[in-house]
Amino acid sequence: MGIFLFLLSFPAAIAAWVFIAKKLKASGKNAAVRHFAGVAAGFFVWVFVIMIGIKADEGKTEEAQTAQAASEPARVATPAAASSAQPQAMAEKAAEPPEEQVVEKVATLDLDWETFRRRVNEDFASVDFGAKIPASIKPEGSKNSVRDVAMLPFNDHLFSNIAVDPQSKQLTSISVTVGPSENSVENIKNFSAAALLLSAAAGDDGNKKVGGQIIKMINASLEQFGKSSKKTDAGDVKNNFVEDGVKYGILISKVLPGVMLYAEPEKSEKQ
Repeated sequence: MGIFLFLLSFPAAIAAWVFIAKKLKASGKNAAVRHFAGVAAGFFVWVFVIMIGIKADEGKTEEAQTAQAASEPARVATPAAASSAQPQAMAEKAAEPPEEQVVEKVATLDLDWETFRRRVNEDFASVDFGAKIPASIKPEGSKNSVRDVAMLPFNDHLFSNIAVDPQSKQLTSISVTVGPSENSVENIKNFSAAALLLSAAAGDDGNKKVGGQIIKMINASLEQFGKSSKKTDAGDVKNNFVEDGVKYGILISKVLPGVMLYAEPEKSEKQ
């Protein structure tokens, strides 16, 4: 449940961000005010959902401990028997080899924050996108956060969330939401920028390696959603492909404020 709510927290935060930004835009507020308020609202929603996940996991742990204690038979021993059995039990426990703990390894992209920022800024500059990730923005989180997160508003219709493992400092996912615009040129520009953001996971020449595949996936998914939206029982459109251990995917749904794209490790590992 905790992992599910963690994944759900990102689209929930983006939805809150977009909602606030649109409301303020309608009231005549400038872009800086809209996005500052949107980021604040989105961060609050993100923290709220994460806290629910943490509480849910704590509740499951307590229930499991209670069930285990109830299943064990009660043992009653006299003081003499307990005192004589204690040294022997301690000796036997000391002689036992320590149990090998299975530590779950966090699946990450082969990419840290500064490398990601550099690649994106270089690619944005090469196509004259007109935006960049400033050096002042860093992934942030509390002391006990499962992930540090950087929220990136590029314009009114292009947002990105970057999740980072606090221990290894490596990115665990790149999420991008492209909202619809009445300007078709702006839509093309934003989807191209989204492809550049995701392709940063493929290396310094990531756009040459996977950029074309991402654009093809976007076009095919938009066409598929356009056809299905004419039906009364239209469902979500989900597509993805894997390249060099990285999964690139897209989700289009009527309940989301835009098209959601992502890049993440193909699978998790255990050591």
